[in-house]
Amino acid sequence: MIDQTAADLAGVSISGNNAEQTRANLAAKHTAASAKLNEGKYLDAIDKLLDFRTSDEKLATAPKPKISRADAQLLITDVDNAIACIQGLIVEG
Repeated sequence: MIDQTAADLAGVSISGNNAEQTRANLAAKHTAASAKLNEGKYLDAIDKLLDFRTSDEKLATAPKPKISRADAQLLITDVDNAIACIQGLIVEG
């Protein structure tokens, strides 16, 4: 599920003066979450995904949005689904 976020991030349109830097920052948050997940640090992975989601929401609700609300919602849904899966791993563990 976490990989879906990366795939969708690659396809969303980000605007603004530093659009590629903005995309890179979001991608770095995603990569950090994936790394924590691979290390078995599930709560840390969730924290990183929540950080990603917060950044995404800020980009969509800024006075001059850098990402459309529809694209932001797609990424939020991806993150929420990934978090739910990770929470399932915690319960199983």
